[in-house]
Amino acid sequence: MKTDYEVFASTAKGRRLLRQEDLILEVLEGFSGALAVEDISKTDLAKRLGKTKGFVSQILSGGRNLTLRTIADVCWALGYAPHFELKRERRSLGAISVQNTVQAVDWDTQGMEMKDGKAGVQGPDASMAANQELAVAA
Repeated sequence: MKTDYEVFASTAKGRRLLRQEDLILEVLEGFSGALAVEDISKTDLAKRLGKTKGFVSQILSGGRNLTLRTIADVCWALGYAPHFELKRERRSLGAISVQNTVQAVDWDTQGMEMKDGKAGVQGPDASMAANQELAVAA
């Protein structure tokens, strides 16, 4: 039986909405972290932006649509530069399943290294790679 999340993520529309929410959450967590690190109150941030405290509260609660300009303005007011990174998403139009496999591994001074001739996975993540293999069903 699938969880509600799995059902939602199984459609293109659902995955698209999840990506939107992921990005919003990442930005808001960044703002909250910077406010805490810099010891800046919502009132102080509002003054720096020339906006009301209510405006800042709406931004930080996710109640206001964040434009790129608003994100840049808040970053400037916090004394930070925004950074944006695209990461290739592995996806398929078919089902995605995780299969457990057992592979021979050797310990070395760097960690573990797979012996099956596949792309060398070394270091602390090798044990995970050795025990799990993603299989994409088309």
